[in-house]
Amino acid sequence: MGSTGLLKRESAAALAALGALTACLALVAGLGLPGLLGALFVEAVEGALLWRNLAQNRDSSGKAFRSLGAANLLTLLRGGLIATLAGELLAPGARALDGWLPAVLYTASLLFDYADGWAARAGGHLSRLGEILENDFDGLGVLAASALLAVSGKVPFWIVSAGLLRYLFLAGIWLRGRRGKESRPLEHSSSGKVIAGLMMGYLSAALWPIVAPRFATISGALFLAPFLGGFVRDWLAVTGVLDRTSPGYRRAERLFSLAALEALPLALRAAIVASTALVLPAASPLARWLLGLSALAAACGLFGRLFALALAACALFALPWETAREGAWPLFVSAILMVLCGTGPLSLWKPETLLFARKAA
Repeated sequence: MGSTGLLKRESAAALAALGALTACLALVAGLGLPGLLGALFVEAVEGALLWRNLAQNRDSSGKAFRSLGAANLLTLLRGGLIATLAGELLAPGARALDGWLPAVLYTASLLFDYADGWAARAGGHLSRLGEILENDFDGLGVLAASALLAVSGKVPFWIVSAGLLRYLFLAGIWLRGRRGKESRPLEHSSSGKVIAGLMMGYLSAALWPIVAPRFATISGALFLAPFLGGFVRDWLAVTGVLDRTSPGYRRAERLFSLAALEALPLALRAAIVASTALVLPAASPLARWLLGLSALAAACGLFGRLFALALAACALFALPWETAREGAWPLFVSAILMVLCGTGPLSLWKPETLLFARKAA
């Protein structure tokens, strides 16, 4: 039997095992028959994506791999988690979103997202198939997670736009082709991958029951804005309205980078220090230590995004909002914006840039 036949047999076995695993997860989670059928339907879609693109299981030189490899198997396992998450939409308790399962499923899928990339690099199995599956499963996961947040009422329905944007974008390109209009190739964007990763991180956090709806809504708007902006920019580029190689665009890009990634982070560092000083008197002794150390690290640009997350968590869980509202809201918003923009210039250490670079690659 040729290598193609072996690959198809391996893929069929992997999909069968994954379908059984998804069914078990759905049953153990108590999704009921509608949820089970929904999960299996999404699993079938993922299987069709794999089968359709098996010919892309090649390295950059065009040499075909004889097997799926550990990385693609991890990606398929991630797909099973996403399928079960999608099944939650049809489960009897979907509107309550008071359980931990959706958050656990989606957070685990993000961990597998980084694991499969590491496995592909470590095992020398970087392929176009892996890239296709990653992008498609990313889109399915964002759609399922954002729809769950909306259906549950935790975040207004505008959050579903995060999941629909990719499919509207692809549908628009398809319609242009049907009408005989040419679409330009979409250039690789490192910043776009980073923003998408941050959006997925937000969705993971918002699904956890301990995050109150008002905080999920405010932070959702902050994360959605650059995510939407990236799609608008890409649409203008592929339709020819925007020339990303033109001197005018390059100048505008540099000015935006200067404002959003250098000037704004410096202002956010000052805002974090000021708002932390406002809330310290109302905080408990332990919270004061946490707030003070996190604010100092963020202000110095030392693990800035990590400590900005710590500040946002302190604002959520460690402050008495009845007495600290004036400083807590500015602290929370400034911390979320720092997660998006970073700490900018004059930072002591920004190790997250390496993590983002790997994700963008």
